[in-house]
Amino acid sequence: MIAAVASPSPDRGSITDGLTMIHDIQGDGLSSPLEGKEVLIEATVTGIFQGSDRLEGFFVQEEDCDIDDNILTSEGLFIYDPGRLGEKEGISIGDTVLARGDIEEYHGLTQMRLKEIKKSDRGGKESALTAHELILPLAQDSVRLCPEMERYEGMLLMLPQDLVITDIGNLSRYGELSLSPHSRLPIPTNVAQPGAPAAGIQELNRRSIIILDDGSGRRHPESYPFPKTVRCGDTIRGITGIMSYSFGNYKIEPLNISEIIISNPRPENPEPVGGRLRIASLNLENYFNGDGLGGGFPAARGARSKSEFQMQRAKILQAIADMKVDVIGLIEIENDGYGNSSAISDLNDGLNALDDGAGMQNYEFIDPGLPKLGGDLISVGFIYNRTKIRPTGRAATTPRGASLRQPPASCPDLRGDQLSGEVHPGGHPSEVQET
Repeated sequence: MIAAVASPSPDRGSITDGLTMIHDIQGDGLSSPLEGKEVLIEATVTGIFQGSDRLEGFFVQEEDCDIDDNILTSEGLFIYDPGRLGEKEGISIGDTVLARGDIEEYHGLTQMRLKEIKKSDRGGKESALTAHELILPLAQDSVRLCPEMERYEGMLLMLPQDLVITDIGNLSRYGELSLSPHSRLPIPTNVAQPGAPAAGIQELNRRSIIILDDGSGRRHPESYPFPKTVRCGDTIRGITGIMSYSFGNYKIEPLNISEIIISNPRPENPEPVGGRLRIASLNLENYFNGDGLGGGFPAARGARSKSEFQMQRAKILQAIADMKVDVIGLIEIENDGYGNSSAISDLNDGLNALDDGAGMQNYEFIDPGLPKLGGDLISVGFIYNRTKIRPTGRAATTPRGASLRQPPASCPDLRGDQLSGEVHPGGHPSEVQET
């Protein structure tokens, strides 16, 4: 029992008999040499993320006086505590605790599955616990990143640099922001020739990025430790947090963020470009509507449940409505034909059902007269405002070589003028040309 190990005694040796140091648990590799073994540790609580809506546990770290001299071994550890034993014991950040449990690897994260915990009653020990600094980009000799990041797994870190938001792709779904120093990371071939020059930029990008998580394992979290309206190019300053690992990425679970600077404010309105039509393209990020009758989830891609689909659908409909577009090229929509239960028909019906006073009840979609486009799970398509656009002739399509995602092309008529349009698969923008 923990109580027996932690009983007061003037003899330090008798108190610490049976203790395992965290650096021995972590080892100097990617997995623990003690995986599958039960251990007892004494360490300081550095971050608490209890509850099923968070990470279901807390982090601990060895005091400075107990660290080893191997820079490749981490001194921090995640304690997986689904039974909330730490909460029942009343632990707080800064408490020294004795914890017993089994060491395991959870998708690459070394952790202890907690069995017992008790606040340490060993008195007279006063030791500092220092937050290490993480500076980006990482050293050039750590191209594979693993040793450089793994040495900090589970440890308290400070990021002293001003970091720029370079990617928000996982913000809504997982509560994650990708950060880099100085500026947003470029697409390598946008700034360098393909081959060795672009590969050098890509290697620098990999050493220059860190993920800032929200301290939660939930999909589509309802709250974040940062505003929901941050944009790429905004700056985050003064991050203190703990290095964790999940889904193949090292990430910071934040404890404190000093300041978020809106460096790239959203414009009130786009710059006027003239013209008579509003034309746009939109990546729907795998718009799959199940069986088209309200069921059939999870689908092959996209939303995993009806509620997730309803959330995705509402966002897309509102985005299109706010743009007030006349022609829109759709990317990554389910390739399930053009019947009443198809994804493109569902989206079109949703637009026409909007009651916002903006005349959204006038949309149609292009049916190329095929059962589906190509053999891929996703496709592309056109939706247009029938009060502004009138298709002439039959929509054309071409497989474009080996691609399974065929782009449809149509020639809609605008009050006597002709426009030709094509939506490119793979996330490329649609093209519409006046002829």
